[in-house]
Amino acid sequence: VSFTAFTLNSWTTVEVVEAVGVVQVAPPDQPESWQTIQSGERVREGERIRSSADASATLRFPDGSTVVLNPSTDLSIIEIKHSWNGRQSVVLIQHAGDTLHDVVPFKTPNSLYRLHTPSGTASVTGTNFGVTVDQVSGKAWYSVNEGSVWVEAAGKTVLLESGQVTLTQPNMAPEEPAYGFQIKGILNAWGESTLDIGNIQLNVSE
Repeated sequence: VSFTAFTLNSWTTVEVVEAVGVVQVAPPDQPESWQTIQSGERVREGERIRSSADASATLRFPDGSTVVLNPSTDLSIIEIKHSWNGRQSVVLIQHAGDTLHDVVPFKTPNSLYRLHTPSGTASVTGTNFGVTVDQVSGKAWYSVNEGSVWVEAAGKTVLLESGQVTLTQPNMAPEEPAYGFQIKGILNAWGESTLDIGNIQLNVSE
């Protein structure tokens, strides 16, 4: 009689599909023992990965979800789990820098993808969003490119829809969601309540 063994957690690593410049990894039991990592290698559950000032890295989970670490970014891989029934659990901590997450929609309702920062937590079920963390102040900015993101801080949760942004600060509730935009051009004039960028006049108010 033979038996087939099934593991509840079939993967606990994430692939580095691209590493540009100096990208390093440290194990949980030796947090100051940084080792350079290359494209094609894997980061294990519990490890910490960082990019230097002129480097970047793209990590890909087995379900196809990705996270991009832009320059000067520091990220801990707290949990990576995938069960036989399709349930998956990804928990990350972003200590500093800028990340972009492209999360594949979940196949089971009890899956999770969660990103902690020094001042808040982002939870998603399938979306494209970015997070920027200031290491000194602990402030974190969250922006949604597609889908929706729940941001929790100091016991309050706000829902960000596509195109919206919010800010969290230590021990403070998230700011109310607002729509973000970018205008590129020459700053022609700057008054007390107006900006003129590329001949586009904007009214500024608190």
